[in-house]
Amino acid sequence: MGVRAGISGKGPDYLVTHGDGQFVLEVEELVRPDPLPSGGYAPTDAITAALGSGKKQLRGCKHLPTGIVL
Repeated sequence: MGVRAGISGKGPDYLVTHGDGQFVLEVEELVRPDPLPSGGYAPTDAITAALGSGKKQLRGCKHLPTGIVL
């Protein structure tokens, strides 16, 4: 298995080669509010935002299997 990081400036973070195939991965970091709310914190909004951002960066890779790593 081979991994190549940063396959393009604004594209996905990794191109992974495994066997005869390739797939791309986009890594997104979850951002929590600072300071944390006193009533608790549900990460749903941060997860939704990270998935949306990752999806945008994977648009040009419809010819390959893709994944978003949170």
